[in-house]
Amino acid sequence: MATVSPYPYRPVHQRILSTRIDPQPSSLLFRKLPAEVRFNIFCYALSDYPNPDPKKAYESWSCYTRPSYFAPRKTETALVLTCKAIYSECWFLPFRLHEQVHYAVANRNRAPPGYEFSRQLTRLELSLQSMREREQQPVLISNLRVFAQMCMLEQGALAKVLAVPELNPSIVTLTIRHTDWWDWEHDQPLSFSGSWLEGVSQVMPPSVREFNIELESVDRKRYQVDEIARQMMEKWFFRRTDGVALYAFQQQESRWRGTSRWERLRWVRDEILEGVIDFYVATLTFLPETRLQRDQTSPVARENAITAPEDRSPLTLSKPGWKTASTERPPFMTEKEQMRYYRQLWRNRPVDQRVVDQRSRGGIRGPPRFYQQINRNPS
Repeated sequence: MATVSPYPYRPVHQRILSTRIDPQPSSLLFRKLPAEVRFNIFCYALSDYPNPDPKKAYESWSCYTRPSYFAPRKTETALVLTCKAIYSECWFLPFRLHEQVHYAVANRNRAPPGYEFSRQLTRLELSLQSMREREQQPVLISNLRVFAQMCMLEQGALAKVLAVPELNPSIVTLTIRHTDWWDWEHDQPLSFSGSWLEGVSQVMPPSVREFNIELESVDRKRYQVDEIARQMMEKWFFRRTDGVALYAFQQQESRWRGTSRWERLRWVRDEILEGVIDFYVATLTFLPETRLQRDQTSPVARENAITAPEDRSPLTLSKPGWKTASTERPPFMTEKEQMRYYRQLWRNRPVDQRVVDQRSRGGIRGPPRFYQQINRNPS
């Protein structure tokens, strides 16, 4: 028969803070600097960043590798371990400042290794409950980011994240990647359903002071992205649980260059150089109506915010007449096709280069090891 321990489990921070804490009167940090200045110093020292260890880097050909997300995010916690006085003031900051990143995807290969959506939400809920018991007040989180496929978004994935008890983010960012759009493989025109907006508005906490939507696609589709963003600014709105509405305030554009290889396929349809695709990103920022002037918001969005859902204008964003890309070559190359392609390049190289290659390689014929290993190292 199992015995029950007379000492119930308590989180580590509760056990540490329940013991005596030396106020450190001789320390200049505590004697000279006020608590507000110390707090800013601690926030700077405990901010997270991508892990620079090459062994921790994501595969370059994965769809979750992108600027600022080429590796798991890391926080240096040496400061927290210095003494109990510092620990008592900033033990919660690594969690609060660490960007909460979640992947609402249908396939696990679209998220970093080991990530599982439901399990991560459960872990987040347990952490928030523990911190709430200690602080006896709502736990604020700086940033919450969700990478979501369209299919998961329309099934309520973002609403499920925001519905986690005690989750109070200040900034929420929803990112739609190039491979998250419906039928991106077949180069179908972009469209964005607004069926999920009502579910998100029902659970969005009052702590949210900024909501960002990032729309990403290949650069040749930037006019479609801009049109979707224009319609979004005109029609969409969010509402927090305290009744405050959020309207689109501004749009920002950015670009980045990434690999055209995803898993074992090379998407030649969208390449601008061999193995390279240019991506275009439009970011829309929604702010609370209390921070905006009336002339800074869309009349259509304001009208949608005060009418019943069944009486609102259509919230699906699209435009008839957009066509798919017309190219003579197939959209992607398989491993065998890539090998055939590189072998053909090898055979068609200039005659002078063939002589140099044979001399440098001892007269051995055939493609170099780089081409032979292209299957094993698609990056």
